[in-house]
Amino acid sequence: MKSSLNLFSLFFGQALSGSVISLLTLSSTMVGNALSPQDFLVSLPITMTILGSAITVYFASFLMAKYGRRTAFIVSGFIGIVGALLAIYAIYNAQFYLFSLATFILGGATVFNQYYRFAAAEVFNDEVNKKRATSLIISAGIAGGVLGPFLAAKGANLLAVKYAGIFWLCLAVFLLLIISQLFLSIKNTQTVYAQNQPVPKDIFLQKEFKIGTACCALSFATMVLLMNATPLAMHHQHFQLEQISPVLQWHFVAMYSPALLLPFVLKKVANQYIIGLGCLLFIVGGLCSLFSQQHWAYLASLMFIGAGWGLMFSGGTFLLNQLSPQYKHKLQGTSSLITYLANLTASFSVGLLMATTYGWKIANLSAVIFMSIFSLWLFHQFKRVKTKP
Repeated sequence: MKSSLNLFSLFFGQALSGSVISLLTLSSTMVGNALSPQDFLVSLPITMTILGSAITVYFASFLMAKYGRRTAFIVSGFIGIVGALLAIYAIYNAQFYLFSLATFILGGATVFNQYYRFAAAEVFNDEVNKKRATSLIISAGIAGGVLGPFLAAKGANLLAVKYAGIFWLCLAVFLLLIISQLFLSIKNTQTVYAQNQPVPKDIFLQKEFKIGTACCALSFATMVLLMNATPLAMHHQHFQLEQISPVLQWHFVAMYSPALLLPFVLKKVANQYIIGLGCLLFIVGGLCSLFSQQHWAYLASLMFIGAGWGLMFSGGTFLLNQLSPQYKHKLQGTSSLITYLANLTASFSVGLLMATTYGWKIANLSAVIFMSIFSLWLFHQFKRVKTKP
């Protein structure tokens, strides 16, 4: 019963916080387009979201190590409420830079979303159930991916001031998140004796940390680049918000759907093949957008990319969950920090790329090249491990 209640809380926390991430993905760029004084600054709000996440991600890990998962997740809800209120004020007063500050704060709130999957692995003791719980919680992103764009589309014209309604709905989501985390009870005993001890350097060189972090960072950064560029690319092709929203919704469904299937194949398929298939799907998605800019191509591209992210991110998480328990919070924090620094770079590149004539093509070509190189590196890493005496 206790395990079920914990999974219930984590599932809703992942879904609700994920809905804010997908809501911001769609709405921040649109609000930025409406308020921005210069075209190249359009992606600043979404970039500030990722900057806020990058700065807060290690603090979130520290907070969990010291006060526990539940307290940290509840704190994230209150941070989100502050960010939503500031965003509402900024939109009513047409303050672009104040809105960017609000998305920075919201980024600090949503980064806690990265730790629900790690918390899921603490609900059970055996390895198979840990992986199944992790996959279940990651799959909660399907609900968040559908709910976020839905709220953004419905809230855009909900009130007299365009887009203000989106962030009133965002505030309500954070209130529900706080309530859902009141039912969580995971003991915080594994890392007490290691909180003030330095992490041995050789742990950072282990295959689990190295490949796991690389998978999460590259898949997330590539996905962020293409996902954040898509609304702008479609807007430039004169697609309306109602046409853009379903593309992002199906993208988020594709992102988290693999997590529903993975529990059934974990014993049969090696982790490196899961990650490798994710790389292949990224390449297919990038190729779709290179050859067409029809609505179906945007939809197919983001669905392939979403599924590729789901496989690579889950595979990377499985590896990170195998690291030494006594250092897990520090290692998870370090891995998440690297991931968000990569995301920050990718997000900042969106505005620069999309201000150029061939920016959309360059973004997709970069994804194809990076994933091809990573696939070769991944194959080499696992081959070297197998051939060691």
